[in-house]
Amino acid sequence: MRIAKEKKSIPSFFIMTAGFLLFWEWLRPLGQVTDTGHIPLLVLYAALCFLVSFFIQNGLWKFIIKGLSLLFILDYLFLPGIFLSSESIQFISQELSYNLSAVWDSQWYLMTPPFFRSLLFLMVLWLMSYLLHYWFLVANKFFLFVVLTIMYLAVLDTFTSYEAEIAIVRTFAISFIALGLSRFMKFREQGVEVEIQKYSILKWIIPIIGGVLVTASIGIFAPKLAPHNGPILFRLFKVKRIMWDSGIRFKR
Repeated sequence: MRIAKEKKSIPSFFIMTAGFLLFWEWLRPLGQVTDTGHIPLLVLYAALCFLVSFFIQNGLWKFIIKGLSLLFILDYLFLPGIFLSSESIQFISQELSYNLSAVWDSQWYLMTPPFFRSLLFLMVLWLMSYLLHYWFLVANKFFLFVVLTIMYLAVLDTFTSYEAEIAIVRTFAISFIALGLSRFMKFREQGVEVEIQKYSILKWIIPIIGGVLVTASIGIFAPKLAPHNGPILFRLFKVKRIMWDSGIRFKR
């Protein structure tokens, strides 16, 4: 019972919200660096999965709510006819039969892009909500996902046209606050109840927010080197092309 109580505490809700905001940073660049569409709808489904994972303890109800929401999205985007009509059920069965046989034969290029790939992506969002819920609230491991998010944004900012300056600042601020709350919850799990009760959650979080504002302001307004003119890979290919046209060759 103590674990369930911890999961529904105010600090744990803020940690789960911070986890969703960090995961949102993974979804923002998809519309720019890929041909993925309907990003707001995907974000809405991810938010629903996070809320269901936090507030509902029964695994069967979690499965029903997330599964029906997934079907509603697919019906809104792709399915013909009325929701779960004979026409839509026949369409789903045909798509699943064809694409699963292509996956079984390792013929990935034969998968139909609109329906089946969207289904797989929604299932990934479903699984990520479960995984991040476990990392943040059960295992209390927040730092790894923070590092992965910063690396992800840095790679996109370096090698693609996506500009992640503001995204990295947002990630830093959210992560700093969430790590402080995670430390607060770890104190509670270790039984430091007497010392924690002397301070409210506001007295714990206000110094963290102040530190975030100060460090973020320094990072934004401090002098920095001039940015490069484009993604590094593009510049390397351009240099190689110029050297090739000039007759310069590298010896192996």
